[in-house]
Amino acid sequence: MLKPVFATLILASACIAQDAPNIAGRWSFTQGGANGTIMLRQNGTELSGTWHSSAEAEPDTLVAAKVYGNTVLLSRAVDSQQQTYILTLSADGKRLDGFGQGSLNHAHLIMVLVAAAPKSSSQPATVGQQGKPLDVSHFSQQQQASHPALDAAGKPKKQTWMGIGLPPPRGTCSWIIQSVALHGAKSGKKYSSYYYEVSTARTVEVPLRLPAGGEIVGVFPDDCVFAVQDQSGHSFTFRNEREAQARGLGPGMWSVYPLKCSGIDVFVK
Repeated sequence: MLKPVFATLILASACIAQDAPNIAGRWSFTQGGANGTIMLRQNGTELSGTWHSSAEAEPDTLVAAKVYGNTVLLSRAVDSQQQTYILTLSADGKRLDGFGQGSLNHAHLIMVLVAAAPKSSSQPATVGQQGKPLDVSHFSQQQQASHPALDAAGKPKKQTWMGIGLPPPRGTCSWIIQSVALHGAKSGKKYSSYYYEVSTARTVEVPLRLPAGGEIVGVFPDDCVFAVQDQSGHSFTFRNEREAQARGLGPGMWSVYPLKCSGIDVFVK
């Protein structure tokens, strides 16, 4: 049985090419008891803009974002601190919904599109609350940084964006085992686990069969604690991507379950 891919995770966009949706424009946001507007300007998969809180005492702050299919990584610069969110774009492109990472775990951010803007081929100046241009050059430099060189083991170095470890590049995985934590499910089921097959572009709601085992080439988020379990009940827990890559998966039918995050992708070849 096939089912739609859950948009809460970075899915096939990491392994196959995909056009970036246009999310430039003015968005209203709520986060806890705070609210305000976020202006986003887009150039390809990269965005920059400003976060304006309705609280008069809080000044405007810089934001930068990167689009991966229906997943948006958004970072906000607050003084010398960086706040990062992993957001899901709705099917109609008018809502972004997700949670903060790291120190912002469980901080729920909801963004609703108020006024769309056409996609631009250039980056206009980002304007602050007092009408003064804000310097976003350090964001652009970090956004464009990549690490194509190989590490000591001969594998591509880990790519990052704004301090976030990204999924492996296209062409490096055959399957993506995925799992989402189900909160408040009436059935009592705690997780939904399934897999995406790159060669057929299918999402299948059964454990992934690996007759000869498989190598784990990436995990997103890469610092999520998660468990893997086969059909015989054998289970292993990994604290991060590095531990999972060192062990891999033996022959069997495998599912994954996030333990300290809301959802996870495990990239296998």
